[in-house]
Amino acid sequence: ETRDEINHSAAPLAHTPIGHLDALGVLDADTTCVHCVWADETDLDTLARRGAAVVSCPESNAKLASGVAPLGAMLARGLRVGLGTDGAASNNSLDLFREMDLAAKMQPMRGCDPKPVPARRMLDLATRGGAEAIGMEAGHGRLTVGAPADLILVDLEQPRLQPFHAREQLVHAGSGADVRTVIVGGRLVVHERQLRTMDLDETLERVRSLAGRVGSCRIQGASSPRSRARFSRSSARSSPLGVSRVMGWRAKRGSLSSRRKPSSPISPWPMCSWRSTRLPSPFLESFRWTKWTRARPTS
Repeated sequence: ETRDEINHSAAPLAHTPIGHLDALGVLDADTTCVHCVWADETDLDTLARRGAAVVSCPESNAKLASGVAPLGAMLARGLRVGLGTDGAASNNSLDLFREMDLAAKMQPMRGCDPKPVPARRMLDLATRGGAEAIGMEAGHGRLTVGAPADLILVDLEQPRLQPFHAREQLVHAGSGADVRTVIVGGRLVVHERQLRTMDLDETLERVRSLAGRVGSCRIQGASSPRSRARFSRSSARSSPLGVSRVMGWRAKRGSLSSRRKPSSPISPWPMCSWRSTRLPSPFLESFRWTKWTRARPTS
């Protein structure tokens, strides 16, 4: 995933992580390698020779500035390649539509070729390619007679998808929010955007409860120990939103605008209540989310 990852090995047997794994004898057709951003030509030849598969996570790679995986070179060697999202901490959206779009847009950056991997092939990597990369039996990821009944129904009436003229539009204009129905193994699990296999409200309440048990979240400031942002337990339970880091921002007219040093009192944001009328620099000292009510500054 990263350029210096081989340095994390106590006693590397090769110059690259893939070479190291090959020397250990763990690369075979049952191996799925994730990312492979810094795989060189020799590494790719090794993966092809061993029959290993690759799952690329372009949005995570972009967020962490890891680089761009050589998907074109992988596909040219006949490697099984799929698309993934990685975890929420390094991706946030977990939207495979966004992965297709970003992968298609990032690939030209490697060789200044506007179409190294066409959009139609990206759609294939997100469906059939992903199934093959994780070792699922033949037929998964296809809409053919006799294939497993795993499919989604997409709302093509969304303005961004109109006029709809080709399936490639799903790659660059589609979104997970456009999915109306999900069928897995012939079982209807999402219908008209409503989950049918779990109680979403109950699940969200449970998650907020668990977050509250973790305790107050503190963010250490850069200038002094007192420069922190703190969330109360009650906020963690009731908040539909989360803020991981607040630095040099001020609230104004219902939005957050970037300011290094706030210089004027702040009007209360409709979704927040502030402990003071000014945001201390560089971090907020404390604030609490309130839901659907206009808050007032507190002392």
